Amino acid sequence: MQSIFIKDHIHDSQPITSEDVGLYIHIPFCAQRCHFCAFYLVRENEQKIERFVADLKKEIVLWASQENVTFQKISTVYFGGGTPTVLSPDQLGDILNCVKSYWSVDAQAEVTVEATPESVSTKKITDLMQAGVSRLSMGVQTFDLQERERLGLHPGIFQVRNAVQSAYSAGLDNLSLDVMYGIPGQTVSSWEETLARVLDLRPRHLSCYALSLEEGTQFFRQWKRGNMRVFNSVEEQEFQGLANEYASKAGLIRYEISNWASPGFACRHNLRYWQGLDYLGLGPSAQSYVDAVRWGNVADLSSYSKQLAHGQLPREDMERLSVSQRHKERVVFGLRQMEGIPVEWLQNLEHDMSLKQIMARLQADDLISQAGDRLHLTTRGLQLADTVGLELW
Repeated sequence: MQSIFIKDHIHDSQPITSEDVGLYIHIPFCAQRCHFCAFYLVRENEQKIERFVADLKKEIVLWASQENVTFQKISTVYFGGGTPTVLSPDQLGDILNCVKSYWSVDAQAEVTVEATPESVSTKKITDLMQAGVSRLSMGVQTFDLQERERLGLHPGIFQVRNAVQSAYSAGLDNLSLDVMYGIPGQTVSSWEETLARVLDLRPRHLSCYALSLEEGTQFFRQWKRGNMRVFNSVEEQEFQGLANEYASKAGLIRYEISNWASPGFACRHNLRYWQGLDYLGLGPSAQSYVDAVRWGNVADLSSYSKQLAHGQLPREDMERLSVSQRHKERVVFGLRQMEGIPVEWLQNLEHDMSLKQIMARLQADDLISQAGDRLHLTTRGLQLADTVGLELW
């Protein structure tokens, strides 16, 4: 059992413990920045990548040398980015081996790597599996060439099918594909074409996300100048409904607002976020939540490297959540899941009006329903989940 101590967390030396932790590892490198992407990224550079891998291992060792936070087991590992597959399988395997050297990783751990279609091949996926990767998450976004161009994506649609076939040829069955709606100029027809084509590839998992305008992105700047139209709520609801219709017909089960999967193939790592479970983030800009303490790493590769060189964990913006905050977040994120939440959870929340009044209004508006001792979003509630969350906040 390894111990990890957050020495300066909120001026509090109280030990932090976790029986089960998910590990998120941010790989900030990418060949190019898509027009909608607001994540911390660095253009891929072989020398920078080698330095980063060394720094990341340094961060792992530094965490493991601390003393007052105990991790008993790591059950999920998620390499996100950026494009993690700009690193070689040997480099990703080296990082995984370092993790296993210092922490107890469950033998059945889910190990996910994000990828772009153009960054993988049958050999690369085979090598990734030999390094310990068990799940691949690939960003497709759209099959429409004009929409891909607007997003700033690599234009090669054929590479999507080739990449999926490469995964199957390598024997990797746990494949997730992402698509996006709300793209400028997207139509119902083009969205249905994307859904049909992506599901024809038989992924075990499908994520359908609405385009989000994030400050600092090219799309955000275009929107601020009045040069870009965004979907309204009615259009988003229509497109989300089509996603559910197509995914359900393909045999995938909706388990979260934006996610569908074959039985047994829900993303275990992402479930941690929605269920309020612990996760530790490594790499620049990575976020962490362990034992009711939340913090983020510095979002700059140079600062990240310098702090590690001085023997300092590269953290900032640390916050210990109150009991009330934890209860509220658990309810709001829990309702994103199809299984809903226990009714008793709401009794821990503080409201300006009584719980009975809030529930009555949500039920009258056909946003939430109760089945036994659990609360679920209705079909309409799923489409207006943010509104429900604000009501319960």
